Amino acid sequence: MQVPSFHIYHSSAGSGKTFTLVKSYLKIALSQPGRKGFRKLLAITFTNKAVNEMKERILRSLADFSSDDIPSRSTALLQSLCRELQLGEEVIKERSRILLKDILHNYAFFDVSTIDKFNHRLIRTFSKDLGLAHNFEVTLDTDALLEEAVDKLLSRTGTDKGLTDLLLDFAIEQAEEDRNWDISRDLQNFGKFLFNENHKGFLSDLMALPIEKFHKIRKQLKIEIVQAKREVVSISDRVFSYLAEHELDDSLFSRKTLPNHFRKFYVSPWDLNKLYGNQLESNLNSGTVFNSKMTLPKEAHLDFLLTHFLRQKQAVIKYAMISNAYSNFVPLTLLASINKEIQEIEQKRSLLPIGKFNELISEQIRDQPTPYIYERMGEIYRHYFIDEFQDTSQLQWKNLIPLIQGALSGLDDSGHAGSLVLVGDVKQAIYRWRGGKAEQFLNLINLRHNPFHVEINKSALVKNYRSSEKIIDFNNDFFKSTSPLLQQNEFRSLFDEEVVQDVNDRKGGLVSLRFLEKDVPDLEETYTQSVLAILGECATKGYGLTEICILVRKRKEATILAKALTSLGVQVISPESLLLASSPKVQFLIQLLYFVIYPSDLATGFELLNYLAPQNKEKHEFIHGHLRNIPELLMKEYDFDLNVLEGLSVYEGCTYAIKKFHLADKGSAYITFLLDEVLSVEKSKGAGIDIFLKHWESKKGSLGIPSPEGLNALTIMTVHKAKGLEFPIVIYPFANSRIYDDVKPKIWAPVKDQVFKPLSHIMLNKNSSLAFYPEEIRQAYEEEQYRLELDSFNVLYVAMTRAIHGLYVIANKEITKDGRASQKTYNGLFINYLMQNGEWDDTNLQYDFGSLMPNINVSQPIAEQEINFTYSQHEHGPRNTVVRSDMIWEAEQQKAIEHGRWAHQLLSEIYTAVDIDPAIRKRLARGELTEESSDAIRNLLRSVVTHEKLAEYFTEEYVSRNEQDILTKNGIIFRPDRIAIKGDMATIIDYKTGKENPEHEKQLYVYQAVLEEMGYQIPHKILLYLGDEIKVKFI
Repeated sequence: MQVPSFHIYHSSAGSGKTFTLVKSYLKIALSQPGRKGFRKLLAITFTNKAVNEMKERILRSLADFSSDDIPSRSTALLQSLCRELQLGEEVIKERSRILLKDILHNYAFFDVSTIDKFNHRLIRTFSKDLGLAHNFEVTLDTDALLEEAVDKLLSRTGTDKGLTDLLLDFAIEQAEEDRNWDISRDLQNFGKFLFNENHKGFLSDLMALPIEKFHKIRKQLKIEIVQAKREVVSISDRVFSYLAEHELDDSLFSRKTLPNHFRKFYVSPWDLNKLYGNQLESNLNSGTVFNSKMTLPKEAHLDFLLTHFLRQKQAVIKYAMISNAYSNFVPLTLLASINKEIQEIEQKRSLLPIGKFNELISEQIRDQPTPYIYERMGEIYRHYFIDEFQDTSQLQWKNLIPLIQGALSGLDDSGHAGSLVLVGDVKQAIYRWRGGKAEQFLNLINLRHNPFHVEINKSALVKNYRSSEKIIDFNNDFFKSTSPLLQQNEFRSLFDEEVVQDVNDRKGGLVSLRFLEKDVPDLEETYTQSVLAILGECATKGYGLTEICILVRKRKEATILAKALTSLGVQVISPESLLLASSPKVQFLIQLLYFVIYPSDLATGFELLNYLAPQNKEKHEFIHGHLRNIPELLMKEYDFDLNVLEGLSVYEGCTYAIKKFHLADKGSAYITFLLDEVLSVEKSKGAGIDIFLKHWESKKGSLGIPSPEGLNALTIMTVHKAKGLEFPIVIYPFANSRIYDDVKPKIWAPVKDQVFKPLSHIMLNKNSSLAFYPEEIRQAYEEEQYRLELDSFNVLYVAMTRAIHGLYVIANKEITKDGRASQKTYNGLFINYLMQNGEWDDTNLQYDFGSLMPNINVSQPIAEQEINFTYSQHEHGPRNTVVRSDMIWEAEQQKAIEHGRWAHQLLSEIYTAVDIDPAIRKRLARGELTEESSDAIRNLLRSVVTHEKLAEYFTEEYVSRNEQDILTKNGIIFRPDRIAIKGDMATIIDYKTGKENPEHEKQLYVYQAVLEEMGYQIPHKILLYLGDEIKVKFI
């Protein structure tokens, strides 16, 4: 069987993308007999949910193939594989049994991964080459990192003269433009560009310039702005002098338009859209600027006026362009300094923002010879499967190319070539802001660019297996009819020629377009009532809340609907309802922590009492009566001592409060996730209440629990979150988005003006005035507008293609007085579509296509199961890690045990000798260790990592896994202290304190059995006893 080495599947919504990927994966995995072939396969997708779905589909298919009675859900896939592999069903069955067993026994080598996880492995492998600590920590919280970096930068004000002058000028300019003089927020917003791949290339060139060059360019820009403004005013002066000299008063000009135009330049600001491209400019060019009163010869006057009009226009454009660029120049100048602060924080704490993965790999790894990369990773992939390729960023793709190139260009030991399968849909590219570029996929599909020396095989997945017939028909017709609004030809063809899908066997289906009058007292309430009406209609057809999803563009819209529907008794799962901050119990715990720090704050006290108060008419009296004696109330009524809380770590303090106030007697996901977050903060930042509360305030808008599945509740989510999902019923309210909607947009544009030398590109505030700028900027602006059009159409396409049985769209009815609808809004597109089809009736607010079929597969909500909360906190004070038993142990013996326990704990963070000091410094900074004890513990750790029998296991020759959970096929989790891996050899090291115990050895044999099932050989098992002296015992 000859498999095409490079195959692209261009898909559409619901066209069986996952099925195609699974089939392609199994086609390779089952093509040859024998074990371990799957280890050469790497499937990459972009979300953990997609990873889990693909893994589940692969394993389920193999299990189905292996069974005696193959389920109907897998028969089509099995028949397709038999046909394409030219193998009998029994052969596939036998190979599936072997492959399934091999995967389950060697699950760590079952490589279906997110791109970020794969990149993480690459970076771990090359951490030394990249100058990273071996135990670096990946962080997602770039906002907190930026805030700290900007604070550190601003703290240097007054000590660094150049920086101080720059910051002062920036603050003054902000104030002069009536913007907030507090520049920290602006600097943080600009700092986000450092983590954005779309800006990274431009910023690298910019930050390479010395600060002196920045100052020189900035100074010259200010001079040019002043000169351009002076030139604009001077031209108006010359025009009015000319008019006076030739006795040409305002009455000679049609509607006085021309003299009024030149007067506008005595007052700023100047709006290019209002000044140019209008009737006046047209009249000047055609010589019709004068009215009938003008009897004198006009030609000489027209020549003068047109010449000065155009000359002034160029001066105004130059003024606008340089002023625009200058407004971004100072914060861009400071980015290099902000980046330096960020790098210092990252180095000090061994942090690596996830947004820097692609950049690091691109700079340091991409040019390495492919075999070297494989050798360092210890794995050889021959077959690649990339899902959602339209969302693959340019850097991600560039980084993958050298890895894939080696597989496609050579043969393995069996003489087989490698392969690559890409699957994607440009119509669903909605993550451009993350570095994705639709043109990247289009260039491959249209054979304009192929980075490999093999032929591209293309296939289109044209059948929609998701939606009912009427929904498919509507979307086919709607997007095809609106496609002419896309100005770029290639983008237009996506929704003209390629959007049309074949229907499946699912008959019926409903698309309902509903419009609301805007001039109602409460439009938001009208949307809520419209949604309620639809829920009622669906209920009559047998659809429960769990089968319905409401899609929105903005979180604000989700909040409006969630609050309104919840108040009416509708169970809702929404972004806001999943936030930890939405839980009254979590809020109570947070207020308790605040009360410890601010015991006299009445507002905090009120919130505590408001939670504890009886929910009846006595509530007011309860709060009023206890507001000034809260500590006494808590002690008397709840046996809760605020002094105990203050003496505990935040984690133990919260656990203490949870037990006393019965906050989790029946279990609580919100409480559990709050405790997880507390523990994470204690580990990374410290155990102080003030530290956690500062973290809480910065992150409370994003900390949440995962969305539960199967509950009898209505789901509300954004369109972006819904990508890749499907729902029996979809309701899309607030469908009024503007196609050219952009929030404070910036654009990088090429520039030829000498004033910007040596810069090749400048950052501009994107607005319609850019259409008047020089050609190279105008072209960049137009291309950005084309991409914005595609973004908007893609988001609408994703929203309109999630439904299986019913799609309801609710939008504003917006019609001009002359009966036209906008072509720049979603609701305008729907109205124009109805007008084109001759169906629009100004008195009708509802248009139905098809009908909703009764639900014959009613989903049963998953029964909720209570999980008891486990308390581990001691009530009468902080948990002490030192065992106090002086009657038995001498003080020195006790101290040795304490040091041994600390060494055991710290060894979980130590990979090589260089990790010892950072681990101890972290504990000193938290106040958990004293200088005296830290010296003894440091010496103990050094004696471990330099021990003649252990030293090799604490070098980079081994890949170490410290306290790594291992999940067995029986669902049991084991966590060895350390596994040192070299190739397929794994040495187990377990740390103990106290006396030797035969049970310790038995534990190592269990670990050995588990690792051997995973395919590792175990050359050594080592017990390491930590005390006054260390004792090494090989088992």
